[in-house]
Amino acid sequence: MAWTAKQQQLTQEMFIECVQQLAKVIEHNPSYLVDVREGMVNLGYTTMGHMFVMISK
Repeated sequence: MAWTAKQQQLTQEMFIECVQQLAKVIEHNPSYLVDVREGMVNLGYTTMGHMFVMISK
């Protein structure tokens, strides 16, 4: 999210918008989460360390 990187903060409104956009992507493409998971498994990004990095960014 380039707009959060520029501001160096994530407001409640930005978080809500992000969740809404992600929900739209998932709802309109049922295979999205399956594809994301397969990609993570194929790249070996399934350790707790990888998960921590993804949610802390």
